[in-house]
Amino acid sequence: MKTLFLFVSILCASSALFSQNLTLIKKVHEKTDSNTYVVKYTSHGDKFYSNVNNPFEGLEDGYWPDGIRKITVMGERPDSIAMEVLNPYHTKRKEDISSVYIAANYDLKGEMRFLVIGLPANVDIPIQVIEKLENRVKKESHLKLDYDPKRAKGINYIRLVWMY
Repeated sequence: MKTLFLFVSILCASSALFSQNLTLIKKVHEKTDSNTYVVKYTSHGDKFYSNVNNPFEGLEDGYWPDGIRKITVMGERPDSIAMEVLNPYHTKRKEDISSVYIAANYDLKGEMRFLVIGLPANVDIPIQVIEKLENRVKKESHLKLDYDPKRAKGINYIRLVWMY
């Protein structure tokens, strides 16, 4: 578990450093029958998909290592689901500068509530596939949290990040 925590911490730190140099080039909205997604294109040749309905918008995710003792992913990990769903549309090639980026945001009950998917901008994936991925992660991935509510003040949600 300590290895997972260290790995996630390193990924979050590298994501924060990487994102500081990103410039938003274009932002578009794509609709499905039941959702609307924002697609943000960056100066690094990436695009990031997220649902416009973000229950954590405006909230800080807090510094949770002091307040949460143990996080266990129950069911399927979001990156495993993403690999399965996105594989027909994206195969990692040498010319792809970036990897697939998955940021799953869970509430303190362990339910996945908001997903961000990052891909190289040159990869064309139908928006219905992004919706399918989001729905599967919501259904199949949960967290089991062991935390002390007194020490977890200020923690509004848990963000776990995977890259492949």
